[in-house]
Amino acid sequence: MRTLVSLTLLAAIAHAQESTPLVRSNTRVVLLDVVVTDGAGKPLRTLTRDNFSVYENGVAQKISSFEAPIANASSGVALPNSPRNIILLDQLNITFADLSYGRDQLLLFLERNHLESNPTALMALGIRGLTTIQEYTQDRDLLKEKLTLFHPVMSNPIEGVIDQGKAEEHAQQSIAALFNIAEASQGSPYNLNVIWVTSGFAGSLKESKAKDGTDTGIRRLSNLLLHARLRLYTIDPQGVKPLAATAVATPIAKTRTGRDGVQSASDSAAEEALASQGAAYEPNQFLSLLTGMMGGRSYFGRNDIDIAFSQAIADGAGNYSLSYTPANADFHGEYRRIEIRTNVEFTKARTRLGYYAIADEPALTPEMREAKWKAALSSPLAYEGFALSCPLTYDASGNHAVGVLTVKPTELGMQMEQQSREVIRVAAVSKSGSILSEWNWQIDWKKPWTNRVTTANFDKPLPAKTNLLRFLISDPAAQQIGTCDYRLPLMKGS
Repeated sequence: MRTLVSLTLLAAIAHAQESTPLVRSNTRVVLLDVVVTDGAGKPLRTLTRDNFSVYENGVAQKISSFEAPIANASSGVALPNSPRNIILLDQLNITFADLSYGRDQLLLFLERNHLESNPTALMALGIRGLTTIQEYTQDRDLLKEKLTLFHPVMSNPIEGVIDQGKAEEHAQQSIAALFNIAEASQGSPYNLNVIWVTSGFAGSLKESKAKDGTDTGIRRLSNLLLHARLRLYTIDPQGVKPLAATAVATPIAKTRTGRDGVQSASDSAAEEALASQGAAYEPNQFLSLLTGMMGGRSYFGRNDIDIAFSQAIADGAGNYSLSYTPANADFHGEYRRIEIRTNVEFTKARTRLGYYAIADEPALTPEMREAKWKAALSSPLAYEGFALSCPLTYDASGNHAVGVLTVKPTELGMQMEQQSREVIRVAAVSKSGSILSEWNWQIDWKKPWTNRVTTANFDKPLPAKTNLLRFLISDPAAQQIGTCDYRLPLMKGS
C-alpha cells in the first residue's frame, strides 16, 4: 500500500507562485460553468435561464448573465467559446505500466469516438514541468499519431513502484502545473476541461498565513479557479484493486459512487475539508476533493478507462455558463457555499462547491509582474486572456518576419477596468524552448482598446535557430494576458 505523503498544499501553491504570481482580482462577479444531467446521468443541454436558481450560503442570487451549451456541438465546427480539453499524462505520480495502460485506453477512446466541436490538446507532466505533445486539434487521427509516438520519461526508476522519496516533490510539481494551466486560461471565452491521467498523490489540505498576513493556501487556489473557468477530471488507470490494496490510511473523506461508476467526494465531506483544513487523505480521496472544488469528477477503481474518457469529455462539453454578483458585498475571508438548482424534475446541476470571500490582494510589484510576463513567454500553454492574432510573413533568405498584431475586444475583457496603455512583448524561442531574444514596448491607444479592434506592427530580423515567435499583450498590471504563436518553417540548423 502506498505510504501517505504529508503534503502541505500551501507549499505547493507557494512554489507555483514563485514563477507565476497570483493575479489580483478587481471584480466581484462570480462566473460559473454548470453541468446538468438527467435521471440517467446523461448531460442535458436544452435548459434556459428560467430553469436555474443560484444560492450562496442558502441565499438566492440574481443571475446577471447566462449562456447555454454550444448549439452546434455535433457540427464539427469549433467556435471561439467552444469548450476545450487538455488531456494531461502524468509521468510523476504513476508507474510505467499504469501510464502505458492509460495511453492504450485513450487510443481506444479515440478509435471509437469523434471529438465533435471541442478542440483537444495532449500534454505531459514530467520532472521538467509541462510539455505539449499536440496543440489543440479536432483531428483524432493526429492525436492518435502523436500519442503513439509519445515515449514517457518516467520519474519512478523501479518498474511498478512509485519513488516515495520524491513523492512530496512530485505532488508539489503537480499542483504547480495545475496553477499554471489555470492562470493561462484566465479571461478565456471558453471553459477548459483538464482530464488528468494519474494515480494521484496523498496529501493534506492545510492553511497558513504568509509573512504579510495574507492567505497562501487553499483559499487562493479556490479563487484562482473561479476566474480560470477550469474543470478538473482525474482518471486513475490502475483499475480495480484488491480490497487490501485500497485500504485507507486516514479514512476522513467520504466517497460516493454514482450509477455511472463515477467516484467522488461527497459535498459535505469536501466542504468540511475546505472549511477546516489540516486532515490528511490517501491519493484518490485527495483528488476527489480537488475535482469537487472545480466542479469535475474523479474516476478510479474501474477497468473501463476508455468509457471514463468518453464520460469526462461529454460531461465537459455540456456546460451552461452563468454569472452573478454576490448579494453579500462584505468580504472577510469566509467560505461561501454555492448551490445550483433547476426546476426540472430528476435533473442534477453540478458546479464548483464554493469560494472564499477574500479581500482584493495588493497590486503586483514590478518584479512580480516581470516574472509573470516572463513565465507566459516561456510557457508551453497558450494564454487566452485576450483575443490576440499574429499573422506574419516570413522571409527565409533574410531570416526576417513582418506582420500585424490584432487584438479583438471580448465581453470578459470589457468587464475589466479599462486601460489606455498596453504592454506588448515578443520572444524568439528555440526548438528546445530557450528564449533567444525579446522585444518589449508599450502603446498608448487614443481610445481604450477594449472598445474596438486594435493593431500593432511587427517588423524584425530574427536570431539564428528561431523556431517560434510568441507574442504577448497585457495590461500594465498583468491582470490578464493573451498570447499568440507563429511557428517558423523548419530552418537548417534549428
